[in-house]
Amino acid sequence: MELRQLKTFQVTASVASFTQAAVLLGYAQSSITAQIQALEKELGVALFDRVGRNVRLTDAGEKLLTYANRLLDLAAEAQVVVSENGRLEGSICIAAPETVCTYRLPAVLRHFRDSHPEIRLTFQPML
Repeated sequence: MELRQLKTFQVTASVASFTQAAVLLGYAQSSITAQIQALEKELGVALFDRVGRNVRLTDAGEKLLTYANRLLDLAAEAQVVVSENGRLEGSICIAAPETVCTYRLPAVLRHFRDSHPEIRLTFQPML
């Protein structure tokens, strides 16, 4: 079971038409049919009742749709989290003795700022 197949299944279920799903997803209608048939073969059940050009979900299709929605939502959430590539966000306040602020921190802070531009840095000398 592939996410692509689940997305095809989800869209087909929402529009109740293989042809309409093909238009929405930018696939040939035969690709929609092939993906749904592969999914049905893998699961060993019919997911749609075919009625002319329209389709409707079977009981098994209704059950799968619940899981497909959840899986696709999780996949989208994972993509957002992972695509951030571990970027750090937020702010950091650094307190250090004045000599460290003057002589050692500028180069370190410059490198940090270049590596993590979304972090707001503030620092203050310790008295």
